[in-house]
Amino acid sequence: MNGNKDKLVTGSWNVFETVAFQNNDDSVATHCNACPLIVFAMDHSGYITTSGPRRFDIRWKIEEGKLTIKHAEKSKDDVVDDGTYKIIDNSVNGTHEITLYDSAKNTKYILRK
Repeated sequence: MNGNKDKLVTGSWNVFETVAFQNNDDSVATHCNACPLIVFAMDHSGYITTSGPRRFDIRWKIEEGKLTIKHAEKSKDDVVDDGTYKIIDNSVNGTHEITLYDSAKNTKYILRK
């Protein structure tokens, strides 16, 4: 089953929107002007780039239907934190979109191809 989820996330994704939920379940959505890019390679490596010149290498894995992201170095980007995310496939009519939901931080990241 993880093989299917691996295929779902593998590739290049733009971080289209970040939604942070408050204690009262109100949400604050942040759309990207210059969308960061996350690349998930088949060998479970990858990277995150932002509008700046830096590239942040990551490792990723899927276990029990959840995606774990771990930055390779101590200095991290401000796009996606290290953590474990529930993966929700929102793809419809040829549009590829997934949501990564972090229940511990009550944040979701909407990624689009």
